[in-house]
Amino acid sequence: EADHLDYFKDLADVQNSFRRFAKLSSGGVLANGDDPHTLQAMEGVDCVTFGLKEHNRVRAANICPDWRHLDILCDDQFYCHLDLKVLGRHNALNALAAAGTAWMLGIPGEAVTRGIATFSGAERRMQFKGNYNGAEVYDDYAHHPDELAATIEAVRTMEPKRIVVAFQPHTYTRTKALFDEFVRELKKADVVVLAEIYAARERNTVGVSSRDLAAKISGSVYCETLPEVTDYLRSIAQPGDVVLTIGAGDIYRAGEALLKENV
Repeated sequence: EADHLDYFKDLADVQNSFRRFAKLSSGGVLANGDDPHTLQAMEGVDCVTFGLKEHNRVRAANICPDWRHLDILCDDQFYCHLDLKVLGRHNALNALAAAGTAWMLGIPGEAVTRGIATFSGAERRMQFKGNYNGAEVYDDYAHHPDELAATIEAVRTMEPKRIVVAFQPHTYTRTKALFDEFVRELKKADVVVLAEIYAARERNTVGVSSRDLAAKISGSVYCETLPEVTDYLRSIAQPGDVVLTIGAGDIYRAGEALLKENV
């Protein structure tokens, strides 16, 4: 997708960069065959595709509703079964890509089954942090609209009472360039709390604020500082909620401060 637009001119520029990188491979390329942008990027590159659709050489079958249990078919032959400890369609696709890579390298499917079963997730990717007032608190590094969508979709499979998202946008240029997309995805949460934008390497030369996002999302709350985020989460967290602190900056501190009150 279009991202890092402070460096890349547009999506086509991103695709061209990946195409040049893929052509450096001497051992093969595995690419998402379900994604049209990826297929465009791989034009002229000999690659094996993976995905959920039947045209892919590496694909998933017999997928359970929360995406944690699935079979892997390679060239329409059973390769292995996967039992994941992580939720969501995006994690199932990651596991599918890992299995496809192993198949291309000649690794037995049984080894892939055993290996995937040991993976319990990455830090700051749907990382369980603790419980507060009956609510489960998680932290996630998502800082692109597609990542937000994947995280919220995964949490929905947990069937929480409410999804409470405390989001800290990362960089002014990304927030400005993908503003409408952020609004669209944040509206999918039940409660939205917006921390001010994490500047990272930038200065606010584009004149954007999280306050602008809040103005477009009915019922959302804008917090200028992280302590304000923590205070608001403290006031609303209920049993059955899933509270997500999301962003590539220091938003995780708001959740950690909330949990310290349980000690």
